[in-house]
Amino acid sequence: MELSFLAVGYATRIAEIQEFCMFAFIGLVIDFYMQMFFYAPCLTFDLQRLSVEEKTKFALQLFNTDIPHLSDFVPV
Repeated sequence: MELSFLAVGYATRIAEIQEFCMFAFIGLVIDFYMQMFFYAPCLTFDLQRLSVEEKTKFALQLFNTDIPHLSDFVPV
């Protein structure tokens, strides 16, 4: 959806709007790659740091919440 708005803005003949849309697109691409190659590995390292007891406690906390799609989840 955001990309469609940026494409429409870039298709205008107003240079300032085109420049803004180009910078916004570059920002979206950089944000995507930062989330894929920096944020996800940081979460992985954080989960590896937890002990088995902490993981079990976290799984039980999730299991006991009122989130409907977790009602069939078996705790680790």
